[in-house]
Amino acid sequence: MYREDTLHQAWRQVRATVPPDCLAFSRRYGSAGWLRLFAQDIVKDEEVHALIWVDAGDYIFLQDPSRLLDHYSTAYTFWAPGSATSWGALPLQVFNMRQMRRRSWREMVLKAVREGYSVHGAEFCSLGEGRTMYQLRAGSEGVLWQSLPSTWAYEPWAAWLPGYGTVNVWSKIRAIKWLLQAGGAVWEKAFFPGLVDFTSVSVRCLPLVEAVTSHILSVERGALTISDGDADMMMHYRRQSRANATFEDGISQRVQCDERVQGLHLPSPYHFVPWAHRFLNFWAGQPVWEANTHEAHRDLRHQ
Repeated sequence: MYREDTLHQAWRQVRATVPPDCLAFSRRYGSAGWLRLFAQDIVKDEEVHALIWVDAGDYIFLQDPSRLLDHYSTAYTFWAPGSATSWGALPLQVFNMRQMRRRSWREMVLKAVREGYSVHGAEFCSLGEGRTMYQLRAGSEGVLWQSLPSTWAYEPWAAWLPGYGTVNVWSKIRAIKWLLQAGGAVWEKAFFPGLVDFTSVSVRCLPLVEAVTSHILSVERGALTISDGDADMMMHYRRQSRANATFEDGISQRVQCDERVQGLHLPSPYHFVPWAHRFLNFWAGQPVWEANTHEAHRDLRHQ
């Protein structure tokens, strides 16, 4: 509905704000992500009060997106799921377009980019727009920000495989690649235990015996360290001690056991996981994800 020629002003703002080496930093993520920082320069219709911004390709709504407005408040500039994951890319946000137009939004973004780049240098360029958003969020919770329930962008962080244990996909991607090679047909058929079907997902909490066994196997095979397993087991005990209580999982998502997921985010480690391919292919309506999917061939940097 908005053609490419509507992006000219937003691209001018991006180039005026973002260091040139950041725009050419990554073939994989490109520079188009920086447009997120200037949504008010893309959607100029003043009748639009709120804008939902999501990751393309690996985020799926499992609930009517209009239900996000149940959390709407005119007091905040934007909202994001309640997760404190360091330097995350914020796969789902809701922007209050009126607030962004009224506030000195461009000046705040410019300040955040300059401060982040001065501290982190070229490292800031990796997922730089997500880092900028986190910098804007720091110290502004309740002023600019309101947290959405984590189930609106749930990441099923524990990849579970019978006989191979539970692997935290944020530990090291090589652990996932190792499972691809070692798991064979079992790995191909495995799925996230909270997956009811391709339209319904729930938060999965492992039963105690299953959790203990999985972590022992994971430690034996080198997929987890003993300290990782101990930390996860302590988290499991805390979950079980309070029935139906909200807890923070391994990446600071605030959830409840068996809670229904309203939106699913499958970030880069899942791009190697077979069940995630089947899930995304169902929603794409064609087999765009394959067993050996890799993205090295694409170049998304803006020319």
